[in-house]
Amino acid sequence: MVVIVCMALMGVVLAVWLPTLPESVFRFFQRVFLLPAWPEIAVANDMAGLFFFVYWIGVFDMLNIYVQPLEERRLDLVLSKPLTRGEYLWAKLVPILLVVVALFVIGALAHWLALQAASLAYPLAALAGANFALLGWTILLICLVNLIVLWTSDTYTALLIAFVPMLVTILPGTIYMYRPDIFEASSHVRDLVVFPLNLVWYPDFSASWGFALGGLFLALAAGLVVAAGWMFEMKDVP
Repeated sequence: MVVIVCMALMGVVLAVWLPTLPESVFRFFQRVFLLPAWPEIAVANDMAGLFFFVYWIGVFDMLNIYVQPLEERRLDLVLSKPLTRGEYLWAKLVPILLVVVALFVIGALAHWLALQAASLAYPLAALAGANFALLGWTILLICLVNLIVLWTSDTYTALLIAFVPMLVTILPGTIYMYRPDIFEASSHVRDLVVFPLNLVWYPDFSASWGFALGGLFLALAAGLVVAAGWMFEMKDVP
């Protein structure tokens, strides 16, 4: 419950508090991140926050499927249930992903309602499409980590592995913030890799293709879970 409240409050605070900041803050976001007005600034910050927090919540829960039981030497007991390893993996992972979806939807919905209350106009279709694409990407990364950590045997290594996909996602945006000149040679590269800012830069694309993009990410995530189940079936468990 505390997590749900915090996710909702983040969206509300960003919508209400950001426009009260000094003009210099607005010019910073406008010049550096190419965000033309406060609605876009609030949406971009909320999406970044949702991705970061929901991703790590999903990762920490996901570690309880394989890594933590193995580390605590109780994996054989966990696998003694009348399920195949693939079925066990799905049975444990699906509830985690449903929690991820619920937290993301609650946070995004609270932010949209706060935008309306703060009189910050942003197209609903664009907001919904962008958030769905980002949600699909978040789930895809969690499922990727779920597959890779089958080769690990301790939480520390698993968390290091989980840090890499998140870093790959946010690194282009971080580079763009400090060295936008790097992308001057090709705006197309910038528009492709600076994620999820690119979903805010192009609201028409998000409205038209955001759900299709999110669906593609979810399909790839399902494929990764199937691959993880197959690998788990073939793996020798200590």
